[in-house]
Parts: sequence; C-alpha cells; structure tokens
Amino acid sequence: MRQRDFWSIILAVSALAFWACWADCQVSNVGSDIQTTASSSPAGGDGADAALFRQNAFKLARTGKFQQALKTFGDAQRADPNDSVSIQAASLITAYLERMAKAAAERQAESDMAVARVKRAMMAQASLPELAKAGIEKDLRKKVFDGVVPAYQKIGTVLTLEDAGPKRVGELKKQSLAAIEDCLKNLKEALALAKNGPADYAAAFASVGAAMEKYILEEKQFWQDMDASGPDVIAVLKKLRTIEDGLGDAVDDIGALISEMPWRSAIAQSRMARELVSDKDQVAKSDWYKNLLSFVEEQGKQAFGKEKWYDALAAFANLSDLEPGNEKYQEEMLRAERRVRAIRLYGREPASKPATAAENDENTEPPWQQLVAGVDAALVKKIITKLSENYVSAVDFRKLIRGGLLSIQALAETPQAANSFSDLGDKDKKAAFLKAINDELTNIQKKDNVDHLYAQLVLNSILDASDSSVKIPVDLLAMEFADGMVGQLDRFSSIVWPNDMADFQKGIMGHFCGIGVQISKEPDQPLKVVSPLEGTPAFNAGIKTGDLILAVDGKATEKLSTDDLVKKIMGPKDTDVLLKIQRRGIDEPFDVRVKRDEIVIRTVKGWQRLSGGDWDYMVDPTGKIGYIRLTQFTSESHEDCVKAMKQLSAKGVKSFILDLRHDPGGLLRSAVEIADEFLDSGRIVSTQGRQGEISASDAHSGGECLNGTIILLVNQYSASASEILAGAVKDWQRGLIIGQRTFGKGSVQNIIPIGKPLMGGDPRAILKLTTAYYYLPSGRCLHRKNGEKEWGVDPDVDVFMTPRQARRWLEIRRKTDLLQEVDKRRLADDLTEQFDEDVQLRAAVLLARLLALENGSAKQTAVK
Repeated sequence: MRQRDFWSIILAVSALAFWACWADCQVSNVGSDIQTTASSSPAGGDGADAALFRQNAFKLARTGKFQQALKTFGDAQRADPNDSVSIQAASLITAYLERMAKAAAERQAESDMAVARVKRAMMAQASLPELAKAGIEKDLRKKVFDGVVPAYQKIGTVLTLEDAGPKRVGELKKQSLAAIEDCLKNLKEALALAKNGPADYAAAFASVGAAMEKYILEEKQFWQDMDASGPDVIAVLKKLRTIEDGLGDAVDDIGALISEMPWRSAIAQSRMARELVSDKDQVAKSDWYKNLLSFVEEQGKQAFGKEKWYDALAAFANLSDLEPGNEKYQEEMLRAERRVRAIRLYGREPASKPATAAENDENTEPPWQQLVAGVDAALVKKIITKLSENYVSAVDFRKLIRGGLLSIQALAETPQAANSFSDLGDKDKKAAFLKAINDELTNIQKKDNVDHLYAQLVLNSILDASDSSVKIPVDLLAMEFADGMVGQLDRFSSIVWPNDMADFQKGIMGHFCGIGVQISKEPDQPLKVVSPLEGTPAFNAGIKTGDLILAVDGKATEKLSTDDLVKKIMGPKDTDVLLKIQRRGIDEPFDVRVKRDEIVIRTVKGWQRLSGGDWDYMVDPTGKIGYIRLTQFTSESHEDCVKAMKQLSAKGVKSFILDLRHDPGGLLRSAVEIADEFLDSGRIVSTQGRQGEISASDAHSGGECLNGTIILLVNQYSASASEILAGAVKDWQRGLIIGQRTFGKGSVQNIIPIGKPLMGGDPRAILKLTTAYYYLPSGRCLHRKNGEKEWGVDPDVDVFMTPRQARRWLEIRRKTDLLQEVDKRRLADDLTEQFDEDVQLRAAVLLARLLALENGSAKQTAVK
C-alpha cells in the first residue's frame, strides 16, 4: 500500500513489544527513594541549603523523576535566588517536560484508539453473518479492495514526491488528483452499500468512511495547491506526511471492517493496547480482552477441525504472542507449524513439465530434494549425540523424541504431501506408518530411561516402518526428525543443513563479495537503490540514492524477489555485474558495469552524514555532547568506535551518548573490547554452562574513555552483545542507561561442525546449539527464560516510545542516514525534526547537560 502492503501497519505492530512507561517515571513513587526537604522553603536561605536542594534534585533527575527534580530545583532557587545552576537546570527540565507532555498525550490517544479498534473489529466479526444474509458482504469487500484501495495506492506520497524530481512533479500531481477522484467515487459507493448492513455496523462504517473522506479531501487540496519548487519544501512534505498518516489509519480501519477475518485486526490492536498501557494487568483483566482470547482460541480449534492449518497457525501464533507464558497456546502453535511446514515443503503439485528459469526464480521454496541433499541418518545420529554432550542444561530426550515423532506424524497426516510421496495416498500403507509412529509415542511415555541412544533407536524404528510402508526417503525423514527434536530446545538452537551451508558461512564471516549497495523492492517494481555504501564499488561507479536498477546482467528486476536479486548481484571477487540504471532527471536508461569486491559493513555511525561518507559525531556542539550509534558488533566495530571517541576527545567532548537501540548484537569479543574502553577493572561478562563457569572477560586499565559522562540508549530490540555492554556499564555505575528494557537474549550459541566430506574442507552441516548463558558482573543472567519476570537490562531512566512515535523517528533517521547530495538547510531541518521526534535521545541529551551542570557545580563548591 503505497510503499507498503495493505496490512503492513497491523503486521508491523506485532513486532513491537514496549516495556516502559513515561508517566510512571514522572509521577509515581514521589520521594520514595530520595530524602528531600519540604517544598515550601522560605526565601532568603543560605548557599548551603541551596547546595543540598540542588544535590537532591540532580539525584532525582538521574533516576528520571524530572517533575520532583524540577520542584527541588525550585526549592534551591528560593533558598538562593542567585543559584544560576538551578535556574539553568530548571529551564532545561521544563522544556523537556513540555515535549514529554505532548508524547504522553499521543500515547494515551494511541491507547484509546487501539481499544476502540479492537471493539470495532469484533463488532464487524459478529456482523459477518448478517452482512452475508443481506447479500452485501462480498460486494462491499470487492468495492473496497478492488476500488478504494487501488485508487488510494496511486495517490502520490512523500517518498514519490521526493523521488519525482522537477520533471515528474506535474505528472505525479495529475495522477494523484485523478486517483483521488476515483477513490472518492468508490468510497461513496461503499458507504451506500454499508447502509444496508446491521445498524451498529453501518454506523461504524459511516464514521470511518467520513474520516477517510476528510483526509482524501485534504489530499486533494494539497495536490491542487502543491508547489514542490517553492521556498519551503520541508513544510510542504511535512504537511503531506501528516495527511498520509491520517488517511492510512482510515484505510486500515475500513480494511478491518470488511476483512474476511476481522478478529486478526482485533488481536493486533489488542497487542498494541497492552503495550501502550503502564499496567499490563489492566488490559488482561478487561472483558473485551478476555472475550477476544476466548473467541480466537475457538477460531483456532475450528480451523484444526477443518484442517485449515494456516488459519490455525494464525490464531495460536497470535495468542502465543499475546500470552507468551501460556504453554497450551505454544503447543497448539507448534502443532499448526508442523502442518504448514509439511504443506509448504512437500505439498507442491507434481510438475507436468520441467519448470522454466523464470518459474524457478519465482518459487519461494526450493524442491525438497534440494533441501535434503547431503543429509543421511548417520549425520542425524551425530547431531543427536552432540545434543546430549553440549546443551546448556540436561536434555529431556523424552520431550525431544516426541517433537521429532510429531514432526514426522504431521508430514504423514498432511494430504498434500502425497503429491511428493505417492505411497502416502495409499490408506493402508499410511495407516501402518502412522500406527508405528503412535506406538513409539506411547513407548517413550512408559520407558524409564530415555537418552540419546534411545533417540537413535526410535529413528531407526521409524525409518524401518517407512521402508515397509510409505517409503518416504530416509534422508528426508532423518531431517524432519532432527528438526523436530531441536525445535523443542529453544528458539535460538537450530541445524544448518548442507544445502544452507554457503549462505550461513557468508553470514557469519561479517563480509562478502558484492558491489556495496542498500536496496529495497516493492512487488512488481524495479529494484531501488536506497544508498550506496561509501568506498564500495557501487559508490565508486557513481551509483546514486534513488536510482532504479531495471535489470541485472540482462535480467529484468520487476518480477524477481529481493533474495534472488541479491544472489545475482553478489558473486566472486573481481567479477563484473552489468546493471541497467534509470536515474531521476535522465530520460533514457543506461548501463553501468561494476566490478565486485569484498564488502565490509561499517557499523559505527554518528549524528550527521558528511559528504564522502564520513560522520560528524557531535549531536550538541554547544554542550559538547557526542553521539555514536552502533548498529551491530562486528570485528571492525571496536576499532571504528575508538576512532570516533578520539575524534570527540579532540574536540573537547567530555560526555557522549552511545546508541545501542535496534542493535541485535554480534561478536562477544567486540562487545567486551568496547566495554573495556569504559572500565579500568572488574568483570565485564561471564558465561556459565551445564558444568558451571566456562569463561570470563575482565576489564583492563588504559581504556580510551575512562573519564567523563557516558549515556547508553537501549530499547527492546537491543540484544545479546548490546545487552552485555549495557549491563556492564550499568552494574559498575559507569554511565546511565536510558530507554526501554532490552530484549533478553543472553544465551550463547556454539557452532558445532557435524561430519566432514570425503575430500576434507568445510563440515557437512552445523549444529547451532545453546551451550551457556551470559551473566552480568552482578551475577544476574541476561536471558529471558520462560515464566521469569526479570531479564535483559532495565534502564535507569525509562523513556517510552509508542509505535507511531518510533515509526516517525525511524523514517526521518533513514533519510538522514543516506549518502546523497542534499541541500544543507534541508538536512539541518531534517535533523532538527529527527531530534524532536526522538524523545529517548532528547532525554539523553537533557541528562548529559544536567550532569555537566552538576559536575561544574561540584567543582565550584570544592573551590569555595
């Protein structure tokens, strides 16, 4: 839907899990952990009283209690009207609280909207029978999906307007105005149809339709008045973005009302509502939430009964996401996953003729013969042995064997699998095989000692049963059994089979051979260059942001998937790839030949991108506050981070912000090396496995940043190595942590090679197995284990960002990150807007300024 799928907002919401609550930071626990004097202090006190008030105020600010800090700074000013430090601090906090009041209001509005959407979607769900009875359900759905939505998708957006260039603006304006008229026409017809539905439904549709009509008319006025060449382009684009947001919400609301399964929208919005409120139990106890869970569970059960496996998976996957501690939901989700996997991998209709190259390009799954190439029973038995020897805790082989058997059972019971294995279509042979599986399931419950050797015996038994009945290939059954077993361990353990080894090796190396370009792809559209990476072949060849890659080595890009195109662009070092480029402002496409080279991804970024690809790391030149963003921990991250620190130090920076938000982790060694720059002694992290402590890493003297203020930004997507770094800084009280609780990925996965080919070389397969957990200096485990309330790293100052706020901030940041030629004033405006939308960074800068004031005040007091 205009740069996104129609349901992108609903689906994107499921990825978001927010833990913090700004309002609680500001209002709750007033005075609970800091001793302060009464606020009604008489004027005209002495400097000693002011210093005490000021000291307590700074303590309050460091814990995020800014309202109380502001009041206490007021006490200091009453004690000493000439206290300039308190005056400055109060001014900074006041400005911040004004912005956060706006953010809190947005949060409440989003929460209220989410609850309203849940109720409206469930009303639509209940109205489906009456809509069908009235004969308007399909007509209404067709009018929206075939009329309103396609017209809406043709209306110009901020992105298309920015990409259009002067020559295409007139054309885009004409196209948008025509699409708006078409959208209005179809919307009015849909509104007329909806009037024939149930009263509640008709009223809801009329309300949502009126909101959509309002935004469409605003878009119409915008395009009629639009002048992209005017002096204030920033204001023009900002206005369009505001209209876009409102119109997108309205379209999604209408989509939920005419969906075949409105409950899916309801469950996504309930997740949103639960994330947005400070008291999670408040939502869990509400009638609408309990009724929704009950309804969706029943939908899942009915889907199982009708063998609608994708629908069953949708139901129980969503329920598991909402209620992660519910084992029943987890088990039913796995049951549905097994069936979906069997359909996807083995349910393909037998081909009457060989597939063409184009058809092979469009297939999302390779044939099963390719998946199992190089697999055999002996390989799987080695994997089973390694599980017993190396897993982080004692292995429950009874549970694992059951998982392996259920995986094979799902394959055998799936009718579509007979397309690949014809003997599954024979009822007697299929029944005999299923009986053998059920006998083994019964036996493992009766047997006292179930270990890895017994698991191998069960595998042998199933292979024999298949050979005498359905004759499913040995390599496939062995792979299914092993995947089913490992799937019972944890979500981070997995097997890399021979077919996947090349891609896996490429991923763990941290570098690859290609041309060095970030790309994006919309369905049935050419490949688009998001940005060339500095210093890469693409950059040196003159590839620019916004270029369209129409063809790769003569192969058109519109119909190919992003993964297929990446494989075509990448290749051996010093080989050429031919790109056909369409560039904004140039009428005819042209060819660019690029020589592939090794690409190293730079993970250290700053605040402002400079021409040529370097970064300015100063976020606040006046306050001498630096900013370093780390996107991942690779072998180059430590060296690049130290270079950035040295640049800041040379500019007189005494405090800097290290942004670890959305950093999924990476190399442990890199995290330890960076932490070592901040700490001069003490434990950084340790790992403990089944037999106790495995390894430990300690800090050493001589770090680059042992003095000065450090503030780390984290959120729920900061994981693994990010959490190790943040946890060490917090436990040793070396800096402040701001943002939201981290992900809780504190497990160690070892790469265990399995088997060697006859001629030597790489292993045939790899077992990626959880073998230990990470422990912080305090001795606390980082990992989020089932049922536990504590995990990850909690911030010292909670600053909540709603999904909408996060989306706005990230959209602007993606634009300012790009390596492109832009107007300096426009870049400055974008960075100002980015800072305003990023409430977590604003909090970090505020605290850096306050700590600078506190340190300066302490020095003055010592001198006196």
